[in-house]
Amino acid sequence: MGYVLVEATNMGIYPPVFSDTHEVVYDKMRKRIAEIRGVPVYEVQESLTICKDWGWAEKDGVSYTFRIFEVPTQVSTDKETVFTQSTRSRFHEDGICPLCGKEIDYVGAYEHDDDGATLDWQCPSCGASGKAGYTFAFDQHYCIQDGEGNEVE
Repeated sequence: MGYVLVEATNMGIYPPVFSDTHEVVYDKMRKRIAEIRGVPVYEVQESLTICKDWGWAEKDGVSYTFRIFEVPTQVSTDKETVFTQSTRSRFHEDGICPLCGKEIDYVGAYEHDDDGATLDWQCPSCGASGKAGYTFAFDQHYCIQDGEGNEVE
C-alpha cells in the first residue's frame, strides 16, 4: 500500500502527490498549509494533532482542503482515477462530501432502480461531485386488504 495527498479547492482538484510512506505526504501537506497560511510549519503541526489525514487552509477567499488516503501502490496517477479509488468505501455520510467533509448540494431528481435510488450531488466547498446511493429497506405494510378486497386495520 501507498499514500496519496489530494488537495482540492472550490476551483478544482490539484494533481495528487504519491509516496510509499505516510510521513512523506503528511510533511508535504504541512508545508503546503504553512505556505498558504503564511505561518511556520510548526504552527500547522499543532492544528493537525486531532486528525493527521485531513487539513485545511484559506487565503484570498479560496478554501483549500487536504486529505491523505491509503491506496494500492499500483494506482493510476490520473487525478480523477485517484479521487475515485481513494474515496471508495471511505467517509460515507449522507449529505457530507467524502473529500472535504462539508455539506453537499443535491442536483436533479432520484434515479430509481431495483435496489434503491441514486441522486447526483456537488460540493460547493471543494468542487467534488458524485452520486449518493440509497437502498430500499422494509418499513411496514400499508393499505392491507383481505382476499375479498376489504380493508384491514
